Amino acid sequence: MTTRIVGGSIVTPDGVPLGSVPIEIELLLADAFVVTGSYSMGGRLRVQSAANGSWQTPLECNDDLTPVGTIYQVTEKIPAQFGGTKRYLIQVLTGLGGGINLVANLVVPAAVPVGGTYQAIASGPTGLQGVPGTPGFVVVADPAAALAISPKVKGQLVYVDSLSCLLYWNGGEFRIISPGSIPTGTSTFFAGTTSGTTLLTIGTFTIAAIEFRRTIMISGILHATLSVPTDVFEFSVTDGTNILKSKVRASDVPIPLPPFGGNVVIATTAMTIDFKLQRLSGTGTATPTETGGTYSRGEYRLRPM
Repeated sequence: MTTRIVGGSIVTPDGVPLGSVPIEIELLLADAFVVTGSYSMGGRLRVQSAANGSWQTPLECNDDLTPVGTIYQVTEKIPAQFGGTKRYLIQVLTGLGGGINLVANLVVPAAVPVGGTYQAIASGPTGLQGVPGTPGFVVVADPAAALAISPKVKGQLVYVDSLSCLLYWNGGEFRIISPGSIPTGTSTFFAGTTSGTTLLTIGTFTIAAIEFRRTIMISGILHATLSVPTDVFEFSVTDGTNILKSKVRASDVPIPLPPFGGNVVIATTAMTIDFKLQRLSGTGTATPTETGGTYSRGEYRLRPM
């Protein structure tokens, strides 16, 4: 039988020794026996710390026992006011020195029974997934880069440099929560001269696709020079589906165009807005022009939803 001395020292957090602390040592498995002998090991060994807090006891070496993989559980029953009970799982091997081997230097990873014996393992099974944390704040150059973020987590905040706005992913789409420079828009000056009754495009907007929902407000104002004052022209604006029209006569200067269709919802598709002019009756032409320093023009503004 091969034994080694195992011991420790029990002190308070501020270094005061604790005497008379019970220490209980249990061999796992209890039906282990000595390889070179015929007797079984089992039960619990109890010792007590001395006045200076130290304790020691000889223990049979685990690698001298059958089955392979046994370990000792050491329990120091420290009073609660000094930190409470401490437990260690240790292995005592024949290769240790003949002096006192500190219990803290013999600790093995958590042990579980494997095939009837206790085997030390480096890590346990993966635990349950915790609650997802708050998504990080992301800065991107443009809306397309925001849409490309993967995976997108509900609550994701994305700042878009090109639009100076803050977006929020609600689980299905981005919504603007801080407009920045939104609403944004631009204007175009009308130009051209009609020919007969042909529908003439006098101004166009091409609004790029944007990866979050918004509304668009379109308006226009037309000053037109008519070669025949009695002619009637029609001023219209269309997005390819919706259309808004106003009649134009020589006496109607300027001609206001109300907000186009109220609010037009745009999701992720581009849109082309055309302002058009067409003769309905008469023989002359019409030309958009400036009147009193005010130009004929159309404009649009984007607003968050």
